[in-house]
Amino acid sequence: MANEEERFVRLEPSTIEASAALRDLFLADLERLEESIWRNEEIGEKRFNFFVTFATAVGGGLVVLWTSDRSTTDTFRAALTKATSVALVTLLVFGLVSYRRMMHRDSVTEEYKREIRMIRRKYRDVFQAECLELEDYKLEREIKSEIAEHESNLKHLATVLIWANVSLTLALLGGLALGALLCFCGAKRHKQVK
Repeated sequence: MANEEERFVRLEPSTIEASAALRDLFLADLERLEESIWRNEEIGEKRFNFFVTFATAVGGGLVVLWTSDRSTTDTFRAALTKATSVALVTLLVFGLVSYRRMMHRDSVTEEYKREIRMIRRKYRDVFQAECLELEDYKLEREIKSEIAEHESNLKHLATVLIWANVSLTLALLGGLALGALLCFCGAKRHKQVK
């Protein structure tokens, strides 16, 4: 982060136009990054909703097939067993890929937030001489972030895990798909041994 701040040269605006241009640049960057965060979050939410819908549809379809009258025939049961295995493996793979994308999304969002905090600090540093109120101006989120830096890593990790609930829910759903696959395969092997 220190390297990012070193990229900026402390500017002493010599004219009102230069000061206004610099202020506009800071504000435009803030607006662009905030919009990027919202887009990134929206894409993640859509990906999550798609996975939940897909998993629900697959699970519902399997329940309907297994409880149908046709599931009593040996040929249908054998085909359904293979279809169930394929469906559960597909859900597991799709869940793992979705989870990886969500983790990437979370890291990109955190990077955007770091850049926003850096721009806000630079804005405050450059313009506090013009507006003394900027010196003490901090959002509640910034105050919490400063406090979190002083907390233990374990407590900070717990906070991150609580707020990363969409990614964790996706991981949980993937784990459930794995558990269902293992139970299904175990039950299938148990029936073959008898």
